[in-house]
Amino acid sequence: MHVITLPTPHKNELSILRTLVQWEDISIHIRKPFFTALELADFIAPFSTFERQRFILHADRKLAIELGISRIHLSGLHKQSLNKKYHLEKYASTSSHSWSEFNQLPDLFESAFVSPVFPSFSKPGYGLERKIGINGRRKYSIRAIALGGVNSLRLKHLKGYNFDDFALCGALWESTSPLAEAEACHALQHLFDKHDKS
Repeated sequence: MHVITLPTPHKNELSILRTLVQWEDISIHIRKPFFTALELADFIAPFSTFERQRFILHADRKLAIELGISRIHLSGLHKQSLNKKYHLEKYASTSSHSWSEFNQLPDLFESAFVSPVFPSFSKPGYGLERKIGINGRRKYSIRAIALGGVNSLRLKHLKGYNFDDFALCGALWESTSPLAEAEACHALQHLFDKHDKS
């Protein structure tokens, strides 16, 4: 399970993240594009070196290293300028918006978000017109992470979509009980186990 922070602060964000970082099999994406390097450092400061191993930072590698985070998400903007021929480092994740785009990703990424799978909670109108189809995945060397409108009620509908995992953003942060929503989703992770028959 992946959890993505909102780009702007949330009133209980740090306490929620402090709880989530203790759970098994969770990656937390720190996505704060409007934060300065100093604000990002302050945001990360309460977390131990061990806890930061769960983080994937949506920023450049230099800043991530300074903050003690080894896993990086490469955004679409930076992905386009990537020189695949000479690039030796692997990134934790990137984003894609169709199976066609996902299938063409170079093997420089461990995983990629594929979105939108449902209408978004955090981006009104996004995912209403175009959603990811059930068929189309051809690449299996990169983990496919379902994103967009994912919540505990919709997760079971993803079982046949050939995703390896899922990500929460708006469903968690806009919930009246974010930790309860996260817990309900976390309990359904087995749906993405390739050996699960339920």
